[in-house]
Amino acid sequence: MRILMTGMLSSVYIKDCWIKPMQALFDPTFVDITPIQVVHKARTIEKYLYSLIRKGNYDFFFFYSDGIQQELSEDFFSVLKQAGLPVVAFHADDEPEVWYKKNEPVDPFFDLIASHSKRAVARRQAMGWGERVMYLPWGFNPAVFRPLDCGPAIYDVVYIGKNLFQNNVFSTEHEAYRRQQNLVDVYEFCQSAGLNFRIFGSGWDKHPVLHGCNGGVLTTDEMVRVYRQSKIVFNPGFSADGDGYQTKLRHFEVAGCGVLQITNRNPELAELFREGEEIVFYDDAADLQDKIAYYIAHEAERQAMAEQVGARAHRDHTTTQRLTELFQRAAERNGAGHGKGRNGASNPCPVPAQMGTASPEQMVRQVILKDLGEVEPLLGDERLAELLRDEESRYFHFLIGQFAVENIEYSLVRPIMEGGRPPLIAVRTFLETRKLDDNRVQRWKENICGVLLRETVRPGDLRPDLAALAQRRCPGFAGARGFRPVLNYLVRRDHVREWLSAIAKGDAAVFDRLAVDHTGLIVNDLRIDAAADGVICERPFIERLRPVLAQWERLGSRIVIYGAQGLMAAAVLAVLADYPKLNMLGLVDRRLAGATVSGHPVFSVDDLARLQLDGIVIAAESSGPQIYHSIRGMQGSAVVAPLYDLEDPLWELLPTV
Repeated sequence: MRILMTGMLSSVYIKDCWIKPMQALFDPTFVDITPIQVVHKARTIEKYLYSLIRKGNYDFFFFYSDGIQQELSEDFFSVLKQAGLPVVAFHADDEPEVWYKKNEPVDPFFDLIASHSKRAVARRQAMGWGERVMYLPWGFNPAVFRPLDCGPAIYDVVYIGKNLFQNNVFSTEHEAYRRQQNLVDVYEFCQSAGLNFRIFGSGWDKHPVLHGCNGGVLTTDEMVRVYRQSKIVFNPGFSADGDGYQTKLRHFEVAGCGVLQITNRNPELAELFREGEEIVFYDDAADLQDKIAYYIAHEAERQAMAEQVGARAHRDHTTTQRLTELFQRAAERNGAGHGKGRNGASNPCPVPAQMGTASPEQMVRQVILKDLGEVEPLLGDERLAELLRDEESRYFHFLIGQFAVENIEYSLVRPIMEGGRPPLIAVRTFLETRKLDDNRVQRWKENICGVLLRETVRPGDLRPDLAALAQRRCPGFAGARGFRPVLNYLVRRDHVREWLSAIAKGDAAVFDRLAVDHTGLIVNDLRIDAAADGVICERPFIERLRPVLAQWERLGSRIVIYGAQGLMAAAVLAVLADYPKLNMLGLVDRRLAGATVSGHPVFSVDDLARLQLDGIVIAAESSGPQIYHSIRGMQGSAVVAPLYDLEDPLWELLPTV
């Protein structure tokens, strides 16, 4: 079964929970939207996906909707319907009301909706969705989350999760306020009871109280070890509505590690794990403290429950089970689409990846070299002759340079390798130049900077310092028209020696001799630390805002920042210190009006008219369009700059240097 999946797929838990199990079950192609969002304009993703659909012969389009509900248009899904390609969607956050309402407008585009929220499923079924919606609880990857033998427990209670607002600015209505207050209460209780409490995750070192128990940021392997070294995992899950419960992926990951967890009362989770035998629920702060104390004191009971929940998780709640159920249901409803399975016939059932034709990874032989100087010795090395004898490797990919690999997605060019098999396949590279936080688990457009390396990087494509950096780290064929990074080309096996000889000699005429299929697809996702080479990279919206702030500072313009919560607002506040004479009157935030944030007063929207403003910067990612709509009438008296949308025509009129 061939499945084209798209979503924000860079995050570690997506790779563990979805990508690895899908590779074991199906013939998947993965389109990670994150690099595309960083380097391309809005809606480019649709053209990108069309190019794959035309060639890929897929059975299903799998839309992982989390955070990108509005990224694909109604027209896009209409094209898929006309092409006969069924659309399966999974809503990772779907609880009524806040998250459900984000998903509801796009629901009609899908042939099958899977939701981890039983309440959201019931809501849709009450509206007449019937068999088009299914309840699909989270699952976990047992190859990753497992009961390792890590010796005796060294922590009494742990919590693992990021600080949602690392500047600790949010209203009491926000879910993060409830979470942090719970954590402060647990920390203080553990201190008074003489228990070892640790909190792990990005941003807790900045919390005014919880920095005292901060254990740092963990990799996935380290997370598994910490779980196994803990007596109790405090693991609450709240919906965006504040008091509501939410079932999280981490409830299943902790269970998979065979550790006792205590979470807020959750009727849906209670149907999946037996209360008092496999999981512990609490009702309020006093109940939570009593249960922590009880299970710390009753070791045998705690260990028995931990073993039982681990066995239950591995028996009933793996991602493989969930994926099998999901696509069997999809096949029953829609058939196998217009695509063909591994054996060439319509295939409505999951097929193990090891059966049938070779996987994309088997079709490509990857060769890693530190620099161009290693190419010529390789030509006379017996190792190359041995590599070329491997007939399963249809193409060779020479990764020459100094970088770290985030991902290389050969599934994107599989139809070309199976079909025409040109001498050279040209791909593109996303080169991450800076990670903007210490979050090792999640990666999205807001916390990385990066550039696109096209097949030929031409003068003017990149800032001069970035272009020079890219050429040093990803060397290739240099010329007057630009440079061609070697790693942007896959070479067919029978042309490997000619290709290597051309690289060693710097012979760009090889592109005249060998036919090239230009895909336009980002296959290489690589990382470097640009700052180590003295190259400064900032978020695109900060780079674009700086010349505007500089002009407003010179002119003495009266401005406000609309938005005080979230990453975008925090990033803007962080750079204001570079403009000490800026006439910054304050911030605007409906929920925080009357407060002070980072030394700035917070106004309500009703105050805007009396402030006699020259400029308003909307620094709100998700709510930005609604804010803009509500104050668009002020454009006759003030510049209203939508920082969330750098393609707005206004930016063409504002200073760039």
